[in-house]
Amino acid sequence: MEQLRVNNQRASIAKIFLGFMCFLSFVMMVNHIIIYNILIDIEDQSALADDYIMFFGIPLGLNAFAQFGYVIGLIITGILFIKWMRRAYHNLKLKVDYLGYSESETVWSWFIPFLNWVRPYQIMSELFLELRQYLQKNGQEIKDNSFMVNIWWGLWVVNNILNTITSKLYTLEETVEKLKTGTAVEIFSSAVSIIAALLAIKMISYYNEMETKMIDTSSEAEEGNISLA
Repeated sequence: MEQLRVNNQRASIAKIFLGFMCFLSFVMMVNHIIIYNILIDIEDQSALADDYIMFFGIPLGLNAFAQFGYVIGLIITGILFIKWMRRAYHNLKLKVDYLGYSESETVWSWFIPFLNWVRPYQIMSELFLELRQYLQKNGQEIKDNSFMVNIWWGLWVVNNILNTITSKLYTLEETVEKLKTGTAVEIFSSAVSIIAALLAIKMISYYNEMETKMIDTSSEAEEGNISLA
């Protein structure tokens, strides 16, 4: 018989890395604000060549370093989030046998083009809805906070769109005006990333509280039939 698996550690680690991503997004946002102000100065003073390099040396170097760290952090955070999500689905599927997706789908649905714009959201929404209903049927008073999933996923989609726009802007001829536009989009994208990461932390915390209640109130928990692996 399959066991419920404690998910607290995975939740905690995922939240730590999401917090780290918030920090990196904040660093990049501040750096892009500095770059944007330098671009305004260049535009106003008609600075060219040597001035351009002098003005941009430090912030561009910092930005390249932060972006490298962000990409690495995003990959690690994504893996940790998916591992948490998969275990959450595994546990709920043991208590609710009519879930609409397979446990493996919580992983591969993130990597299929077009499907990854919809399916992870559907799975996360199902997790929140079905676990809340399960707990309510077992006498628990649970507030409906599923709106967090809607906002979080909306921000995720917006951020991906902004990243696409930015990449296209930077492939165009690099005039000061186009660089200003691209930098402004980067600032907004960083702000969206921060809000999305903070909301993901809140979402994991709330779901983990519900999941802990499910484990505590389950008959399997009373029999010690829980895996810590």
